[in-house]
Parts: sequence; C-alpha cells; structure tokens
Amino acid sequence: MREYPKTWMKRGELEELGISRVLLDRAYHSPGQNFATKADPMKLNSAVLYYTPGLDEWITKDIGVQVKAMRRR
Repeated sequence: MREYPKTWMKRGELEELGISRVLLDRAYHSPGQNFATKADPMKLNSAVLYYTPGLDEWITKDIGVQVKAMRRR
C-alpha cells in the first residue's frame, strides 16, 4: 500500500508522485469505478479528483489482473 500526502488528489499531483497519466486515465474511465470524479461535472475542463485509498485498491487489483493474464500465455 502506497502512502499519499492527501486523501483527495488531482491528476497532476499524482503524476508528480510518479503515477503515469495513462494509468490514471484508465482508472478514471474503467467501468464501475467509484474513486474518481470531476471537481465540477458541469465544466468540460474541470480537474479530475482521485480518492487515493480507492485508487490504490484499484491499482493493486489491476496489477493482479495483468499478472494473471501473463500467466495464461
């Protein structure tokens, strides 16, 4: 489990911690996710906020899925 300085963080802040933008975008657009939202859904350019404990859980599960997929080959 990773330590984050805040509970809710913007995409740019997470990128500064070394999390890739591709991973964050995939997490935001994954079906059924409940840990990322726009700060103001009415604005197109609103910042995306991530609930870091939920994001960390999702990353852990995603890595597990990727490892299982590699083992099948």
